[in-house]
Amino acid sequence: IEPGEIPFKPTGFMALDEHLGGLPKVGQVLVAAASATGKSTFMVGLASCYAKTHADETVAIFTLEMTKEEIALRFKDINKLHDDVKSRILINDGILTPEEVVSKAATIEHLGLVCVDFADLLIKGETTESAMAHIYRTFMLGSKQLGVPIVLLAQLNRGYSGGIPRPTDVRYTGLAEALSWVVLMLYNPSKDWFAEENSENTGLPIVEGTAYILAWKIRGGFRKHLDDSPGAIQLQFRGDRGWRLDSP
Repeated sequence: IEPGEIPFKPTGFMALDEHLGGLPKVGQVLVAAASATGKSTFMVGLASCYAKTHADETVAIFTLEMTKEEIALRFKDINKLHDDVKSRILINDGILTPEEVVSKAATIEHLGLVCVDFADLLIKGETTESAMAHIYRTFMLGSKQLGVPIVLLAQLNRGYSGGIPRPTDVRYTGLAEALSWVVLMLYNPSKDWFAEENSENTGLPIVEGTAYILAWKIRGGFRKHLDDSPGAIQLQFRGDRGWRLDSP
């Protein structure tokens, strides 16, 4: 066995590649945010960039929130893709368990990336801490089994009241943070202004047409910022177009 770190792969999403080195070859990538902060458009943009960058790999999207047609429309609005790239982005909108997601992904040839939208909808019945822990554990192990990163979108706790979101704001954070290789959070301060007046949880400016990707964790340390984290990555963002993909 040759010792070494898990390599990171470029995604084509310039901000992620520039500041994080891309995504780990294997590992759960947690992307959390409040509602209406661009989680789905982030996923669509990432999937598009990855499929264009890795011409011999397939991207699988499992969407429990939207239909296949809705996701396809997001791709059309956000990114103009050639037919070859479209053919390598597979979308499944079935109501599945975490185990079924991993099982179906295992049947896909040349799989490079899996995206799941979103964690809470994988639960059949009451949303409890043990149910959420099962999801995080299944995808952590599933990523290792499949040999690809799994990007899992997640909501914040109901107690979140605005301001810069921390990992502690992720629903049932304990295992979410512990079992994720990467923890990213999306933040649009123009939507959370109501909590800034009386909170110490402030510090990011409101700039029209922009939002932030907050890089909270990479297991083993950040590859591009060796002395500290990249912190808040400010990018152009529009509700109808999503995140700017070609800007660092």
